[in-house]
Amino acid sequence: MKNIILYVGATSIYPNIELLDLNVSTSLVSVSFNRNKLEKIRRSRNISVNSMAAKIGLSRSRYYRWLDNEIDLPYDLLIGIQKMLVLTDLEMHELFSQPSDEIIQKTTLLAYYALKLSRDNSHRLRDSLVKHKNTTMKNDPYLLLISFSELCVLYVDSDDLRLCLDAFTEVMDIIFMRDMWTTIDIIILITMVYMDPKKFAALLPEIYKNICQPSIYLSFNQQVSFLYDLLCIVITLKNGQLILNILEKLNSLEPLVDDWKSQAICQLSNIVLNHWQDKKIFDNKFNNLQILVKAFGSLDYEQKMNQLISSYRDYQNSAI
Repeated sequence: MKNIILYVGATSIYPNIELLDLNVSTSLVSVSFNRNKLEKIRRSRNISVNSMAAKIGLSRSRYYRWLDNEIDLPYDLLIGIQKMLVLTDLEMHELFSQPSDEIIQKTTLLAYYALKLSRDNSHRLRDSLVKHKNTTMKNDPYLLLISFSELCVLYVDSDDLRLCLDAFTEVMDIIFMRDMWTTIDIIILITMVYMDPKKFAALLPEIYKNICQPSIYLSFNQQVSFLYDLLCIVITLKNGQLILNILEKLNSLEPLVDDWKSQAICQLSNIVLNHWQDKKIFDNKFNNLQILVKAFGSLDYEQKMNQLISSYRDYQNSAI
């Protein structure tokens, strides 16, 4: 039986996440492609438009209308251009736009509602995405989002995680094509680890390292929240070294955060670090922190903190 999980990282990106629109607009699936850069590559490699017309069936007029943003090209012609210009998959991928704020929003909503086991919202998001599935061209973030939405629906619909195996693999295959993970990848990866911690336990150190990298555009408050999600997971998995690494990182971020949730997380990490070696139960300090959290009136967050404290006590007792 799966438990409802509060995804703290998701709520740090969108504090009022349950007020966000679940519908997907057509702008989300439109392709933004650096056509001018591709044209410069074509010229630099001395490949004529006439030769493209002869080999892949793309006429001069159609090509230049595409360059002028008058029309779109079907995906098979884009692949034909890629082969003509001898572009690697990575070089071709870099010509597509980076994920938009709207794609980040829909990814975060899917992650949040799937872990909350909200079947209706997960299905509504998936269905809103799928209706664009036959769009002439689809960008890489959209394809990842489609795969992730199918995984989320499978997860909320069934208690048998074996039914999610193919969906897990499909999402991972897309993510591991990248040289560098984005915020979207981090959101999805942590979601999958929450869904099946043991299956993705080996990924946790890599996710931790990426959350801490400046190339992931997270505020300090958001960074603390995602690290807190990881901490909740690694404590249940009893990964002592990674628990310590995350606690030390959270402790170092305390002077940089400015909201009560992040401050409470950092205070918790400080309490645990101060008692890391002696392994004693330290009820009073935990109780004082729980009183502080309760004062802010967030029942979900209070429950999350209580669950972590309980899990840590179990871990602590098993280590004695």
